[in-house]
Parts: sequence; C-alpha cells; structure tokens
Amino acid sequence: NEVGDLHLTTAGDRVAMALELVRLGKAPVLCLGGGTAGRATHLGVEADLLKRAIEVRHLSAGPVFSLGACADTHDEALRLRALAGPAGWKRLLLVTSAAHQRRALATFRHAGFEVVPVPCNFLTGLNPEALPPQFGVPSWSGFFLTSIWIHEQIGWLEYRRRGWIGAGP
Repeated sequence: NEVGDLHLTTAGDRVAMALELVRLGKAPVLCLGGGTAGRATHLGVEADLLKRAIEVRHLSAGPVFSLGACADTHDEALRLRALAGPAGWKRLLLVTSAAHQRRALATFRHAGFEVVPVPCNFLTGLNPEALPPQFGVPSWSGFFLTSIWIHEQIGWLEYRRRGWIGAGP
C-alpha cells in the first residue's frame, strides 16, 4: 500500500543505481529480480511492481524485464540465464548491495556470465544507519549490520554446499 505500489527499503539505492546505468548508456537493458512482498492475502512480485513503476514513469530508455518472483540469488541467476540465452547476452552489470556483492558475483559467474560488479547500498561507518554507541551502549545498528554479515557468511557456505558457486575466496 505504498505510494506507487513501491516500498523502497534501505536497499532502494539498487534501483537508483540501475536506472543511472541505463541513463548513462552503460546498460541497454534492465533486468529486475527480487522476491515477493505484501501480506499473506496479497503477495506482489517485487520485480513486476518495480517494472511497472519504471515503465509508467518512463524512467528507462531501454526495455525492462522482470525475472518474476525469485526465491534467492541462485534463482535470479538461473532465470536471467534463461532470458539471456536466446537474446545472446553474455556480459552483465550486476547491481546489488555491497554486502551481498561477493556471493552474487560468484553465483552469476557460476551461471556462466561475464560479470561486472556494481556495488551500492554501502553499510559503513559513514552510513547514517551505522550509528555509534551512545553512553557506552551499542545501538540497534550494530545488531543490524552484524545480522547482514552473518547472513552473507552462512549464505556463502550454503551456496558452496549446494554447488551454486565455486570454492572461491
């Protein structure tokens, strides 16, 4: 129920980065991934909602494709490979959050793409979300940032276990 059917979280700068790459002529096509969002009674496909918002607002000079509801990054890579094969696409600019870049890069390379990483959504001490402790008590942001790190570490191990990425660094 957000304005324009979009709820841009702290990772919303992925959208801004992707649109900027298209605007600069670095990417002739925009492919959107993501999961589902909404309530149990009504789930929307994030990529479909974003595609519609981009097209309605004429934000992309090139075609925009939705990968549909993806379960995870591996699913996105497989869906993009199915779309890219007939189109002859081999190289992609991979826009994702800096914290997720390592695993996403390995996943898309394992799927056979030549990948140029485009990290964004940097969560560092310079980011307003990385709040310093007050009165010697850690803020919520420390837990938030630690949870992202743990998620990526476990994700890397699980993707390796499933054979979705190589051994890599």
